Amino acid sequence: YDPLVCACAAELLSASFRYQKLEGFCSALNVCELPSSTPEILTLLAELLQCGEPGVVHPVLEGISRLCVHEEHEQHLVNMVVAQPGVISVFAAAISASSSVFARAASLGPLSSDAPQVYGAYVQEAALEVLFTLSATSLAMRLLLGREPSLLPRLLPLLQPPAIPSHAKRAATVLLNLASAPGNAAAFRPYEVGLAHLAMNPPTDRNHPATPQLIAEILHELHT
Repeated sequence: YDPLVCACAAELLSASFRYQKLEGFCSALNVCELPSSTPEILTLLAELLQCGEPGVVHPVLEGISRLCVHEEHEQHLVNMVVAQPGVISVFAAAISASSSVFARAASLGPLSSDAPQVYGAYVQEAALEVLFTLSATSLAMRLLLGREPSLLPRLLPLLQPPAIPSHAKRAATVLLNLASAPGNAAAFRPYEVGLAHLAMNPPTDRNHPATPQLIAEILHELHT
């Protein structure tokens, strides 16, 4: 096992999704021994996400976030998560992995010259994009996401500085989608007081103008 080789392979796979959709992905690349169908590709992606190696997990996650750009991929991604719900904890972990994890992963990738914080911002953005796409699909998916105990504690800190403003808004939107599922109310209950405090005491940073309104909408969803 060579971590650098595996990380490079994951980067190449991720980069391929910039230009290729899932349908016909393998035939377009013309690479031997790649999965031959969309379900097989998604199974491979799910297994890579759960391999535990940040140098592999993070590029694959970024590649999946690129797939989210195309609406026709949504059901495929939903099927992947339903088949292997363990990937949800991977998405949650990527939101706020430790700096040491990002440093180790960054040293294997093309961003090795950048600070781990920069690498971490890319990974966080990818995780939020995937979660946003999934949480917007169906009630069943929102309930499945809500059952992951590590997700809300990772999303909630992004609602205030020093979170990147665009990430704060994305996190708030994911939380709003999850709150719209009545079955998730119990998962939110331990955090309602904190959410109310944030809604009444919004960040003074003007770069976070939309977050207080979204927080108020989250609370409204939880009590309607």
